[in-house]
Order: sequence, then structure tokens, then C-alpha cells
Amino acid sequence: MGKSKYFLKNSSNTRLGSAKESQESRFYPCNIPDYVGQIASSGNRIAIQVKLHDLRHNLDRGRKSQNATFAAGDQEKGKEMLRINNKHQEALETILAKVRPEMNE
Repeated sequence: MGKSKYFLKNSSNTRLGSAKESQESRFYPCNIPDYVGQIASSGNRIAIQVKLHDLRHNLDRGRKSQNATFAAGDQEKGKEMLRINNKHQEALETILAKVRPEMNE
């Protein structure tokens, strides 16, 4: 059975992490691009930096594991790891595209 992830739904126009939002928000299932987009749009520089670091770390670790898996001959597991790494790469590119202009201000 797959894991279900739940992310914060912003029910107001407040930024992620504010006290007001924590009282008005609910958790709901969503996909990674939506979640990353929500962080990028939040304007919360700490959350953005944490997510960037998290995605880069996951990619680095995932690529090493993927290469080792393919080298060991487990093509099926290697393909699954490649799929996951591609999702992390897409999420990283999404957040960078949204925040680069803002982060350079």
C-alpha cells in the first residue's frame, strides 16, 4: 500500500507558517508539484530554502542509489528510482523558476 501525503491547504491569503493560517488551514492530499508551487508562492524565504535543500539532497542521494542499483543489475528497481528522481528534478526546476527572480531582489 502506497503512502499518502498530506500537505497544508492555505485557506486564507496569509503566508505559510503564520499563526492566523495555522488556525484556518486544513490538511489535504496533493501532489509534489502543487506542494512545491505552494511553497514557492508563499514568499517564505526560509521555507523556500529548506525545500530547495531538501530537493537537492534527495536528488543527490537518489542518483547515487539509482546508479548503484543499475550497476547491481536490478533494472526494475533502478527504473523506479529514476522515475522518483525525475519527479524531484521537476520539482526543483519548478521552485527555482518561481523564486529565482524574487531571490535576486
